[in-house]
Amino acid sequence: MDLFFSGYFFQQSCCILEKWQVIIRQFTMTNNEVLDGLLRQYNQVEGLFVSKKNELIQKTLTFKRLAFVVFSSQIDQIPE
Repeated sequence: MDLFFSGYFFQQSCCILEKWQVIIRQFTMTNNEVLDGLLRQYNQVEGLFVSKKNELIQKTLTFKRLAFVVFSSQIDQIPE
């Protein structure tokens, strides 16, 4: 899961990302806190002296991770 939270995750090929979909789907089925953690991370500001540019980059990566979790999950897997 460390790779999922790194900045290089989305630079992988489509074939590898398809394999990661299965891993993420299984992980989120057993660990409900993944989605909540990503939502908290999206709303969180990383430190007092963070530039607007770095804040936007972090929010963009977090949003991509959220979208990938939702895309990887099955229908009705994510609670409302």
